[in-house]
Amino acid sequence: MLKIIISKRALLKYTCLVFASLVIGCGGGGENNKSDKVLDEVYIVSVAIPNLNSLFLTGGTLFSIKNESGQTVAAAGFPRTWNTYCQNTLNQLQFYVTNPLSPIKFETIKKPDLTFRSGYGITNEDGIFAWDMAIDQFYKLNPKIGENSFQASNFFPCDVDEFKSGDYTFKYEYSDTQNTRVLACNNKSGICDIAEIAPSTIVYTFASSGNSVLAISNWGDILRFTKKGGVDAGWVRAVKVGTKFTFPSLNLGPPIISSTGIQFYSSIDYNGKTLLGEYPNGALFEYNGSEIIPWAGDRPVSTRPYRSEAQSMAIYCGDLYVGYWPRGELWRLSDGVWNEVKRMFSHPSGEIPFEPYEDRPNNPFVSNFYGQRITALSNFDKSMYAFTSNKKNWFSYIDFSGTLTPDQADEYGAIHKITKDSCSTGWLPNLSGKQVLRFEITKSMMIVSLGNKKILSVENTSGIVPSAKDAIVIGEGVFGASNKSLFSISK
Repeated sequence: MLKIIISKRALLKYTCLVFASLVIGCGGGGENNKSDKVLDEVYIVSVAIPNLNSLFLTGGTLFSIKNESGQTVAAAGFPRTWNTYCQNTLNQLQFYVTNPLSPIKFETIKKPDLTFRSGYGITNEDGIFAWDMAIDQFYKLNPKIGENSFQASNFFPCDVDEFKSGDYTFKYEYSDTQNTRVLACNNKSGICDIAEIAPSTIVYTFASSGNSVLAISNWGDILRFTKKGGVDAGWVRAVKVGTKFTFPSLNLGPPIISSTGIQFYSSIDYNGKTLLGEYPNGALFEYNGSEIIPWAGDRPVSTRPYRSEAQSMAIYCGDLYVGYWPRGELWRLSDGVWNEVKRMFSHPSGEIPFEPYEDRPNNPFVSNFYGQRITALSNFDKSMYAFTSNKKNWFSYIDFSGTLTPDQADEYGAIHKITKDSCSTGWLPNLSGKQVLRFEITKSMMIVSLGNKKILSVENTSGIVPSAKDAIVIGEGVFGASNKSLFSISK
């Protein structure tokens, strides 16, 4: 059971406890208290967690604080995302105070290597990890401990192509001569339920909703696994009906034998919806547990040219960010409004051809080799990081001089740091036994502690502190729904 305790107090010369605008009691005595001035104001949420690992594996919103207009003032939770190759590290905790006036600041950090151009990345408590996909080399940078450049690493904090949900681990076993096997393995029993997709195909995307998990191949073969306990338990295969995908049969059926031309690259739990990033329309779809449908909250079709791909997604400061192929655009959904935050490449300047440089002469590679990806979005400390790439496998010996300048080539693989005020990310250790998380918001600071250990501490430059009149919503919010049956609230 997850227990949440909320309090609000004002810190005075003689400490007074205030809850719901009612002074409960003051120390220090007498009439002198009338002249005491408030030095700072603090809003505190305490979360008691019997089993941290169970919380990591289910994820979702811990709490959202709403004002009288229903707007989110602050929130905390465990995001669940998938960006092409990796699920986010599950012990990642985000905590933010909404600050609509905060500008978005950009910084391009030094790449791991001058030949680093086919980039991907992820973060964990030890830092920012970059992967050169052309040569399969990992790098690590941890600015929190004073590091200012990437160093080669033998470790990457992602079991590539593996997805965890509750008691299950999902993965695939590739084959180019036989069907690729997709496995749903129960972590307790060790038993794996197996489905198959065509030879030489892979799983591009995993996603979860409620009691089921999707595995979608690069040919657009969509499989759903429902966890044990119902008549529809096990693997089934989707069929396309109009603009949606349904599961009309409880039978798995054979793998598709050719590409559908539709691919899904990313997934995220966002505001109670499981969203999937699609190609070739750059669309976002919603998986509701029974079918996959176009998401009503997507960008207008007029802003999504054909052959676009919603490749990466993340939540940062309570907003949804999406990175697109083939022109490296980063878009944001904030308060129901979409806007292009920035294009991560400065070239080419025109919109034709749509896939950059596909019309170049003397082309020794695939025509869209110089297409521009935002392969991953991942948060660390106060910022979100956007990792970029060309289409794939840009080796150091490739001569680009007939198409790009050295400065233009250097934009591929660039890692961009994106920062807003009053946003923070930390990681929780997987400790056994009951643990207590404490969230504090003052006009100057935001602090999260686990027991006596400070997990994160950042400046609250917004100066915003939730009011005692604000409502706290448990288990619902931007990070998706949590299992409310695990929660109890004490005020």
